[in-house]
Amino acid sequence: MSTENRYMLSQQTEDAAKREHSTFVTRAKIKLLFGMKAQIQFIENLMQVLRGAGNEGMTDAAALKIMREIYLHEKDLLSANLEVCDILMERLVEQSMSSAMEGLFNSNFVMLFRSAEESSNIVESINAASITVATVKKEQRMVVFKLVGGTFALLAALVCANYANIAYEMALTEEPQKMMFFDAPLFILNSGTLLVKAWPFLVPLCIGLIAMHIYWLPTWTSELRRSADRYWPPCILYRRLTAIRFFSTLHLMTGEAGLSIKIALQQMKAAATPYDCMHIDQMLDNVEAGVGGASQFDTGLLTARLNIYLKMAAESGKGSIEDALKVISKLGPEETIKALKYASTFIMFIMILMALYVGVQSGFTAINAARALI
Repeated sequence: MSTENRYMLSQQTEDAAKREHSTFVTRAKIKLLFGMKAQIQFIENLMQVLRGAGNEGMTDAAALKIMREIYLHEKDLLSANLEVCDILMERLVEQSMSSAMEGLFNSNFVMLFRSAEESSNIVESINAASITVATVKKEQRMVVFKLVGGTFALLAALVCANYANIAYEMALTEEPQKMMFFDAPLFILNSGTLLVKAWPFLVPLCIGLIAMHIYWLPTWTSELRRSADRYWPPCILYRRLTAIRFFSTLHLMTGEAGLSIKIALQQMKAAATPYDCMHIDQMLDNVEAGVGGASQFDTGLLTARLNIYLKMAAESGKGSIEDALKVISKLGPEETIKALKYASTFIMFIMILMALYVGVQSGFTAINAARALI
């Protein structure tokens, strides 16, 4: 091989390595910085550009070009918006917007854009849907904040109980006569000690349980899952959130895009999780069997109350399934947000009360132990 050929081969190899490194860095940046909140903000920005004054008929590519110029001017290093714009613009040359979004956006948004591409009211439809998702996500973050706050308060109280137990045992050893008539809350004290001693095992256990639920909730489809959806809190919450997304998307596909129920369900199945597919398959079976009205959606995905709303809305007035789905897409988020607020606030309140009780008992024990040692 000549020196010139070796040099060209070396340059090609170096350029390929640079492109691969750049692609890896871009993927990593998007993965880390383009979460659900950033995706919602990106879609809101896209909708603002598309519905802006004088922008009627603007293509997605043209809107993305405008957004890219703005993001490029801002030079925000803690955002992946610029990289997302570049990838979407590159893909839009040969693909639709929904196809270009795959792998970058949450599957919910991909499904919404896919269904709205046949709608004449796409901007308003997607904007309304993204607002619903943003509202529910905001309440989910508040739920996490409340539960984490209550948990930390209880853990802090139990750690205090451990130190109170140390003081109590010391006083019991050195001054048994003085501690003879003191009725110590042994269960609380021992619980605190157990927590402190067992935390190296409890932390990995909790992380493992959380990871298991993250993987398990969208994939578990056995008959036992239907019972878990009624009684196991993580499954109940996942079912409620899935119902919001599912019926809001179905309303968008049938009401706005004008698809039939069967075709809409088939399109949704293409991007669905195994859990979604379990319900979609049952709905498709109901459609094939000729089940009419809202009963074709009776798969256990909706709560009993929302299921009644759906059937009542389908039977009232014109009896339109699209009207019924519209009612559910509005009432579903409202009911779920209320349920999340009440349940999380109640649990946090109980945990704080428990933390206060443990803290008072621990403090009382520590004071008595200190008096005995003085």
